Amino acid sequence: MKPTNTNNPDYFHKVVDCQWACPAHTPVPTYIRQIAQGDYTGAYLTNRESNVFPGVLGRVCDRPCEPACRRGRVEEKPVAICRLKRVAADHRDDIKKYLPKRLYSSFFVIKLITFVLILACKDKSSYTALV
Repeated sequence: MKPTNTNNPDYFHKVVDCQWACPAHTPVPTYIRQIAQGDYTGAYLTNRESNVFPGVLGRVCDRPCEPACRRGRVEEKPVAICRLKRVAADHRDDIKKYLPKRLYSSFFVIKLITFVLILACKDKSSYTALV
């Protein structure tokens, strides 16, 4: 018997309907399990691998995963996957230590350059355009 190829998206269509329905193919069962264990930071980071802004998507996503949820076939309502994404984002710890150093440094440099530009343009008419 061959090992299961989880890199093939067809695998998720057969096994995890909600993950297949998600446009980003977020590993829904993994982060639900992490939330159930109280690991909100881990759940946030799991979401962040496929979704750049899990906190934002937890609020504005149109939830294509929820109608595909198998729990909805057994019980009256599916799992509120989108709201769980929001819970993980709201209750996570500080993630700076998990971010790549280069990314965090680049963010700091951009903030510094913006501050310098605002100070340089403070007396000029272009100041209002920056702010």
